[in-house]
Amino acid sequence: MDGKEIVVGLNGSGGAALALRWAVQEARLRSASLRIVHAWQIRTQEFAVGAEFATMSELAAFEQATGWITAALGTTGAPGVLDIVEGPAGPVLVARSHQAALLVVGTQGHSGLRRVVAGSISHYCISHAACPVVAVPGPASGHRHLPGARTSASVAIPGPLL
Repeated sequence: MDGKEIVVGLNGSGGAALALRWAVQEARLRSASLRIVHAWQIRTQEFAVGAEFATMSELAAFEQATGWITAALGTTGAPGVLDIVEGPAGPVLVARSHQAALLVVGTQGHSGLRRVVAGSISHYCISHAACPVVAVPGPASGHRHLPGARTSASVAIPGPLL
């Protein structure tokens, strides 16, 4: 790793789409490589089904992330390495931050009780990352998620603050 990698979180939200666009531009400006990270988790009821389901879930997560990249950028193919990781988004992104020059996440604008209940991946990353974090604000209401995004509280959305 050359230390010039930009890591960006992707989860299907409008904030993540804006973060991805920002990260692509920043990587070009810095001549840095880009790592797009999509963290996914097997829910308890899915875990009981076994390893075959986990493999199918990982493939589904890859296909979903690829679709989100296409929707966000208007092109096919990832502009960098697509990293699909099973695990909670905050810790996964923080782990990737140890080899990164910059971590980019999108925000949903959660505050107060909603952030306490649903959690804030961007806040977690800002508090724990090993590199600078850019939290990109999410879009205005009405454009919160990309096609195919799960909208339950179990899906985390990252964001950038510099």
